[in-house]
Amino acid sequence: MERSLSILLPVRDDQTTLSATVHRLLDVLADLPSRFELILIDDGSTDATIEVADELAARYPQVTAIRHSRPLGQEAAVRSGLRCSSGDIVLVHDRSGLRRIDRLAALGKKAISAEPPCRTGLPEPPQQQPQRPNYLSRLKSLAFGK
Repeated sequence: MERSLSILLPVRDDQTTLSATVHRLLDVLADLPSRFELILIDDGSTDATIEVADELAARYPQVTAIRHSRPLGQEAAVRSGLRCSSGDIVLVHDRSGLRRIDRLAALGKKAISAEPPCRTGLPEPPQQQPQRPNYLSRLKSLAFGK
């Protein structure tokens, strides 16, 4: 089963480096054996970041650009990206430099090639009140390596 990958890239006031970052990501992600998308989330930039993001989205079909009209923060940007993503696997590129692009691509390849979890033959858990999963906490752990 081929799974798809979504990379979320929250940005703010990043017009000077956004194009280079996206080109580097597209170069590295082109080696993936499956479909991927790159979602740029402009978190209320005051410069021309959204214009650069829109230009990249028009040029590359794998790129989507969305915008917050005012700064809402990293978590809100990730939530917006999650709502727009269609990948089976979602990774967040940390713009503070904690996650290098080549490491992000390696994580994507590993996640895509991993076998999906299978519950065949396992006993059913006892019935109890279902808990709401905290996906944002899991994404932050993955993105920031905690």
